[in-house]
Amino acid sequence: MLVTCISRAQEVPGFEIYLLELQFPPYGNGLYSAPVNISQHIGYDNQPSFSPKGDQIIFTSMRDGQQTDIYRYTLVSKKLEQITFSTTSEYSPMFDEDGKRFTVVRVEQDGAQRLWQIPVGKSKGKLLMRDVYDVGYYAPLRDNQYACFILPEPFSLRIFNKREQRPLVIDRNIGRSMQPVPGAPAFVYLVKTDSSSWTIKEYNYETKKFTQITTIEPGPEDFCFDPNGMLYMARGSSLYYFDYLRSRQWYLFADLAAFGITDIYRIAFSPDGQHMAIVVAEQ
Repeated sequence: MLVTCISRAQEVPGFEIYLLELQFPPYGNGLYSAPVNISQHIGYDNQPSFSPKGDQIIFTSMRDGQQTDIYRYTLVSKKLEQITFSTTSEYSPMFDEDGKRFTVVRVEQDGAQRLWQIPVGKSKGKLLMRDVYDVGYYAPLRDNQYACFILPEPFSLRIFNKREQRPLVIDRNIGRSMQPVPGAPAFVYLVKTDSSSWTIKEYNYETKKFTQITTIEPGPEDFCFDPNGMLYMARGSSLYYFDYLRSRQWYLFADLAAFGITDIYRIAFSPDGQHMAIVVAEQ
């Protein structure tokens, strides 16, 4: 989502969501299909997230020029439908593990930004953490915990337990992306160290241990793990992966310039690794 609620359509950047079919070997490069535009809408379409079965994608979209709502795309039928109808904006939708509910950041009438949980197929949801009201972005962790990007600047990284809601401050000057490490009680996040170098760190929330993973040039700040444990980022029209398990080096996965794609931002993978969704700046 954006840092504060957007009130005028002309302030909203234009993004489209594209879907690629994938075929991965156990490690390294795979095959991919031509990207297909699934949002089909001029304006703001962002923050895709797959269902646990990989058969649906939910994402944020502004279609009335006033607020953002959550839309669902079904891969087999190619059906696109709006699934939230509140009077305020929702951002950053993510399915829960069972696929029966999804979580969003809801911008409430007073400007507070809280986490809400909404049952699939229902219009009403429930507030998850009343005392946590300045959430920019989040990542669900184990044991009813959430890693949260907290406003205002300097943006801080904090972990909240859904029951206790007492914050554990982890770091500051962070980027918006936080990604759980597959199969581990840990997540990675970005620290905007200085103007010449940013750092990707891992935090293990059981051992309380920090590990510096790598440094990158300032610019892109979105990343995502694939099911094989490779960490993906984009720069311009190119997708790169970081071999998190072995070499700890970056490799080129694909350059999508031939498909008319110039700027890639967010990335999401289906749990089975058969599909990738990417957010692309409109031309």
